[in-house]
Amino acid sequence: MRAGIGIVAVLVGMLGLAADIAVAQENDSGRSTSNAQGADTSELHKFEKSVQPSPPENQQNRHHADRSHDSEHDDGFGSELLGSFTQAMMELTMNMFAAGGASSLQRLDQGAGESPYRNKGEPVIPFARYDFAYQQVSSDITAHVNRFEGGYGPAALLLEDYTFNESAPSATLDIKRQMVLYRMSVGQHEVDLGLGQSTIVGMQRTSISAVSVRVRFMLGENISIDVNPVWGDGMDDYELALHYGMQYGALKIGYRSLNTPGASLSGPFAGLALYY
Repeated sequence: MRAGIGIVAVLVGMLGLAADIAVAQENDSGRSTSNAQGADTSELHKFEKSVQPSPPENQQNRHHADRSHDSEHDDGFGSELLGSFTQAMMELTMNMFAAGGASSLQRLDQGAGESPYRNKGEPVIPFARYDFAYQQVSSDITAHVNRFEGGYGPAALLLEDYTFNESAPSATLDIKRQMVLYRMSVGQHEVDLGLGQSTIVGMQRTSISAVSVRVRFMLGENISIDVNPVWGDGMDDYELALHYGMQYGALKIGYRSLNTPGASLSGPFAGLALYY
């Protein structure tokens, strides 16, 4: 009799343990489902998923080879004329680039050439520059930017960290950018060509190529406008900023929009720029 009671007690205990395990599994499943739903509803995650780099290089080469094969049949006077025009435009563009770079170098040497001399602390062709900005994208998403530029005359290196934070659901997206700049002076204005890459760090890590053409218009001694588009392989970045300041620094306000084929992170920003 006692043995029977013991067996029943053991069975009851095993059933209770099994019930506890089932409840725990249901709770874990609920948490996993909730986390998955949070990831699916995150605007930052949606943006990251929408970045679509170009197809592999071998497919592009095959496509270009097909186009080259088709173009072999387009010989004649029209092709020669187009080739001559293209060559002339390329030579003109290269001469303009060379003149702009030489002007940037001359500005560092007082009395050299016809370019205006660059005083220390001017925003055009800086030796070193640091930018910080705070951006409001939406009620749940904010961003901050840390950007450093260092160089001499026409050559410079740009490093940028563009970080997005989402409160509900909690998520973070980081855009890291490294670019080599060729800086050209046009009077008191500046035109920069940039080549490098952007690295998107969120749920995963994706690196894409990037090119930029930044223009800085000096509207007066204390006012300037920066236009900075960056085109990437699946992601474009457009920034417009108004600067107001004195020697060595300025306050700035503007608007920035980060775009992919299926999503956008855009909003106004405010910050400061320090330069030497």
